Amino acid sequence: TYKSRVVQYLQQLAIITPYARLGMDYSNRSDEKKGMTLRFERRSEQMPAQAREVKHHPTSINNLLVQQLLERTSNKSLIKFLTGDLSGITPTAA
Repeated sequence: TYKSRVVQYLQQLAIITPYARLGMDYSNRSDEKKGMTLRFERRSEQMPAQAREVKHHPTSINNLLVQQLLERTSNKSLIKFLTGDLSGITPTAA
């Protein structure tokens, strides 16, 4: 049922975000027995480090993205662009 899927989703979300307090109140106007309240309290006060940008992997880019990356890069040579702006490319491979 949808109710069990929502509960399962919130349980999983509470596991992967222990620093967040999650809650949901649902009330059914036609049948009060179908209403529910869920609360997941914080399990940690420590916030994770801020996410940083990840370089694109060469297998996941297309021609348009390469063009955009080339327009934004400060690297002047193709080898520096490949090794500096893409993930997993060594100078030898470039």
